[in-house]
Parts: sequence; C-alpha cells; structure tokens
Amino acid sequence: MLTRCDSDMVELYAQVSELMLTKQLVLRDGVAWVVKLVHQSPELEKVVADLVSCVNVVGVNEGIKQGFQAAKGSARSFEEVSGYDEGAKDTLDAAIKAFDDFHIYVLG
Repeated sequence: MLTRCDSDMVELYAQVSELMLTKQLVLRDGVAWVVKLVHQSPELEKVVADLVSCVNVVGVNEGIKQGFQAAKGSARSFEEVSGYDEGAKDTLDAAIKAFDDFHIYVLG
C-alpha cells in the first residue's frame, strides 16, 4: 500500500513539475510572442505613422505661424504662406482619437 502511494506521489510530483515548467515557458515566451505580434501589427504601424505624420504637419504650421509673427513679412496672414495646412489640427485630432481607440485584433 505504501509503495503504491509513494509511486502516486512521485507521479504527481512529476506532473506538478512539468506544469510549473510549462507555466514558466508560457509566461516567458508567450508574453514575448504577444508583444512581438503587437509591435509588428499593421494596425499599430498605421496608427503610429498617421500620428507622426500629423504631428509633423502641425509642427510645420506652428513654425510658419511663429515665423510669420516674428517677420511680419509681405504676406497678410500665415494662411497665405505656402506649406501652411489649415486642416492639419483637425487631422491631428482625428489621428490622436484613432490612436486612443486603437484595438489589436490578435488580443481579442
């Protein structure tokens, strides 16, 4: 009887050890795999690219505005300066909203 219990205990210990190793593997490699999927997802790439693009355009606009104020040149307003994009702030706001609403489909 005792031998059978010892045998069962050894088998259970082996199963628990295997489960612990599996848990460590899932936590280590599984999390890395999910992070890799998120990092390489086309959805994230597009949202970030759109956000960066909009930030650049708004930055250019702010530079034009500040340059115009400093120079007070021949243009009557900064809207007349070539390269100024009047809708850039609205586009940036939309890109920020898209980033805030971003959902990665592989995560469910």
